[in-house]
Amino acid sequence: MARQQKNTVDYFPHPVKHGKGMFFIRQKYGNDGYAAWFILLEKLGAADYHYLDLNNDIDRLYLTAEIAVNETILIEIINDLVTLEHVDRELWERERIVFDQKFVESIQDAYKKRLTTIVNINTLIEYLNAKGRTKLDFRGEYVPGNDVNGSGNTQTKLKETKQNENIYRAFAHLKITNDEYQNLIGSGYAPKSINDILDRIENYKQNTKYKSLYLTAKNWLQKETKNVPEGRREKYDLPPGFGEPSPTAITREEFMKNKNRK
Repeated sequence: MARQQKNTVDYFPHPVKHGKGMFFIRQKYGNDGYAAWFILLEKLGAADYHYLDLNNDIDRLYLTAEIAVNETILIEIINDLVTLEHVDRELWERERIVFDQKFVESIQDAYKKRLTTIVNINTLIEYLNAKGRTKLDFRGEYVPGNDVNGSGNTQTKLKETKQNENIYRAFAHLKITNDEYQNLIGSGYAPKSINDILDRIENYKQNTKYKSLYLTAKNWLQKETKNVPEGRREKYDLPPGFGEPSPTAITREEFMKNKNRK
């Protein structure tokens, strides 16, 4: 099964100096305000497409419990973040959706080597409208199907999407398709062994010299499994006798002799 492309991040920049917005929030709410803002940023980073839908009562109550403030204070803090232009006003006031374009801009580096492009206000609106969650108008001169930077056209984007759907894994200049991944499995290699090899190739400093991830992985797997001792085969998910000639195998010449005898 192909690995789903990530639309989340594992970390985000935490500046050591804060602006007027944080100063205001801390002055008004104390450390509760400081903690609430950064927990919101953590949740936005971990959320698919970096938005929080608080229209659902259960999700809203769960978030208040995690932040450890009551619902009234949480709503007040978000309203202030709207005024401070850190939370999108229309999405919040009309749909109770939290989206922070400034936060998204701060994590752009995490998407540089990904096949997916980072969300912005228009691509999020397009996504939410397609789900039937909202019926919002796009901002500015946005054409649905464009990339984040607004370049390209719908047909190009659809073509790229179809191509990306067949990619099992990609990093740097290398990629392996789902078909190539299945070919490796068909050759007798276990998924765990294949993924371990792909991880090692990705972390190999000199991987820039390789042109095909599929052929490189196949070559590494062949070398890795060629002389694996019988007692260590479970480490590589190899069946007993993997890579060894079958004890019942015969040569073509022997087969022809036996056939002629009959």
